[in-house]
Amino acid sequence: MSFNTLVVQQQDQTLMGRVRACAQQLAWSDTTTGTSAFGIAVRNAQVDPAMVLGWPVCVATEQEYASALAGNVANPGGDPSVIGDDEITAAVQKAWPPQWPPVGASGTLAPLGPPVAPMSIAPATPLTPPEQPS
Repeated sequence: MSFNTLVVQQQDQTLMGRVRACAQQLAWSDTTTGTSAFGIAVRNAQVDPAMVLGWPVCVATEQEYASALAGNVANPGGDPSVIGDDEITAAVQKAWPPQWPPVGASGTLAPLGPPVAPMSIAPATPLTPPEQPS
């Protein structure tokens, strides 16, 4: 198992499709997850559930995926004998965001990074035409 395995796994479109299907099923059929702010955002196509839940599913199923790669399984992300729907569902339920959008401790949206200081721009220096040879 390695970060390389996780990258390959996260880029597996079939596996991410299964993550999306799981999230959609929970958002549309489960009264707890479906009525959460994240569930409503999923149902209204305001968020791609694979972007939020894909990494947690990959981390939870990394060993199975790595074994399948080592065994030359052609489509490990789409093979339920490698990663079962129950494993995906368990990882999705565990990672389902308790609040959406993610907010910081103060109740404001979590910052994306450190604040950027305003940039000061000096006035342009006028250009002096080059001297012409006489």
